[in-house]
Amino acid sequence: MKKINFYENARKILSNPTVVEAVQKATMHALDKRRETIARIPDFEELRDRARAAKEEILRDFDGYLGKFKENARKNGFVIHEAGDAREAREIILQIFKERNVKLAVSSKSMTQEEIEINPFLEAHGIKKYETDLGEFIIQIAHQKPSHITAPAIHLTRREIARLFNEKLGMEYTEEPEELTKFARNYLRGKYFEADAGMSGANFLIADTGSFVVVENEGNARMSTTLPPLHVAVTGIEKLIPSIKDLPVFLKILAPSSTGQHQTVYTNIFSRASKDHEVHIVLIDNGRRRMLNDPVLREALMCIRCGGCSNVCPIFQLVGGHAYGSVYSGPIGIIWTYAIFGPEVAKELPFASTLCGACYEICPVRINIPRILLELRRRVIEQTGGKFEEKALVGLWSQLMTKPVLNKLGFHLASKIQGIFKKEDKLTHLPFVFSNWTKWKDIEPLPGKSFRELWKERKNS
Repeated sequence: MKKINFYENARKILSNPTVVEAVQKATMHALDKRRETIARIPDFEELRDRARAAKEEILRDFDGYLGKFKENARKNGFVIHEAGDAREAREIILQIFKERNVKLAVSSKSMTQEEIEINPFLEAHGIKKYETDLGEFIIQIAHQKPSHITAPAIHLTRREIARLFNEKLGMEYTEEPEELTKFARNYLRGKYFEADAGMSGANFLIADTGSFVVVENEGNARMSTTLPPLHVAVTGIEKLIPSIKDLPVFLKILAPSSTGQHQTVYTNIFSRASKDHEVHIVLIDNGRRRMLNDPVLREALMCIRCGGCSNVCPIFQLVGGHAYGSVYSGPIGIIWTYAIFGPEVAKELPFASTLCGACYEICPVRINIPRILLELRRRVIEQTGGKFEEKALVGLWSQLMTKPVLNKLGFHLASKIQGIFKKEDKLTHLPFVFSNWTKWKDIEPLPGKSFRELWKERKNS
């Protein structure tokens, strides 16, 4: 994967007000629904604590629980495959399909499949794979990456989707959501019956039963995984939970955090293969064990892919998911992209955050995302040496903050000369190393009196 240029991506998106408006409207709607739903769940905070405790238990004995899941899954008749990286995962899936002469596959939504870029790989080997989740179906025909963990087409308006269906699928132009949805449903319905294989991800892998869970709202996952004779579930190894008793806890926090629903419409629990229905599970590492062994990054393995941190993030709300240049976007996506694809690819991303802490507050399993981002920033600067102007600025700031005389002199000097950079009581065009601060937004000017002066006046009054 090539180096991600977040700032260049963001500039392009900011020049398109339609995308900005679509993302802001969708994220605000999701947050409003979340607030309404959580208000009706009196024990929501307790559920968050219980979910985190279950994930912490997994991290304390990861190999033990993974081994337990594999053993019980095999007893259920599932075929288990393990892939060290994306390339190996693709080859495993291709081999399964070749042995069974698969030419057409249908799939429910799966971020892990997006991560390993399975669609273009299968197509290059003559296998057509249809995404059946409406959002994924839309971005598939648009030849785009998802722009949100749970809402992949969040950046597109009804007008753009209508135009896409008209141009790519020959649908008569309409912007009515019901008609667009009905058309997509009818278009895909026959594919379920024609498909030689169905694919899915997994929201949870249950260690004590060997079952796996797929949650959804459209019924397409159930169709994709039960109608074809072959089901291949592609999942990261971090999706483990200890017990079937923990599942209700996670289901109760996932839907409100993700879509603002009390529960998802369908919860599919796969507990048994049969003679007529073959089930394979592809367990993918792809950097996850590196995260597990990292004292800071390992906490991100608790993520349940709700996308709530993206909805609440002021950066994501402004630029959307495509600015992050990765299948994983938003605050938690920065961490996952850095961990999976490496610092050379993602070194700009840890700085794409205000560190406001909203992502930490909303996370259903209380992942301290800002703390992890700060550590990643430290690592990037340590590896690259940092920018000269930033180091000079920090050095100057250190001197001003530790030497009272310089502090007083610096404040008075800055407060006197700031007038030439002011416009309508805002600083709009600072010079030199400060120019990036005012390139995209105006800044409040320094007050007329310093804190020391105000404090002295208060003491003397």
